[in-house]
Amino acid sequence: MTFLWTDCSRTSNDCSIPIRHSLSTTPNTVHYYEYRSWAVGDMLLDWHGVEHGQGSVNGKRAAGSPSVWTTDDQSNNAAYHPLNRYYMQAPHSNTIVLGL
Repeated sequence: MTFLWTDCSRTSNDCSIPIRHSLSTTPNTVHYYEYRSWAVGDMLLDWHGVEHGQGSVNGKRAAGSPSVWTTDDQSNNAAYHPLNRYYMQAPHSNTIVLGL
């Protein structure tokens, strides 16, 4: 068996995955404020934290690629996102599994 090794500890794009935040479909509400701000300039999912030119919120820089909790429940006006189409309440549990 052959293993390929890449040193992901150095600052390079060898271990980065190109990403694109779909801000045009993300609601412009308080719930998404930090996500929308930190998504600006974030082009890579990697191990190196904030990217040059990535957004900030009130002077606080992003720590890396932002994420945000969403739901498909339209009654939750703050976290509802139309692209979140998968909701499952686990039986006899408070666990909720979400996915886009």
